[in-house]
This record gives sequence, structure tokens and C-alpha cells, in this order.
Amino acid sequence: MEEVLGEMDPIEAEVDAIRQRLWEETKDMTTEERWAYMKKRSKIDYEKFHFKFVSLPPVKSYHRVRED
Repeated sequence: MEEVLGEMDPIEAEVDAIRQRLWEETKDMTTEERWAYMKKRSKIDYEKFHFKFVSLPPVKSYHRVRED
């Protein structure tokens, strides 16, 4: 699929800028260091925005296979 070049949606541009900043901050880290960094960053955001972790029980799947 060919991507149309042009002006980005403002939200898309902001997400792209965040992605680029995170890449610059973590590009020289190992995978383990990157995971630790992201875990620390997410904890800061959770506290900043008062997010809470919620533990929910797993949902049963009632998917049936269709027989033709």
C-alpha cells in the first residue's frame, strides 16, 4: 500500500514526536535496560495522572468453530 505524503494529523505528529524522542533516549540501551527505563517512565506517568492498575479475572471465550 502506498502511503500518501503530506501534512500529518496533529495527533499523529505528536505521537511521532514522542516516538522519536523515546528512540533517541533509548537507542543505545540493551533490551533489558530499555524495558527497565520504560517501566520507570510508565510508573511516573501512572502517578502523574492518577492511573490505577486493575486486576480483572480472565474472560471466558465462547467462540465456536463453524462447521459447514
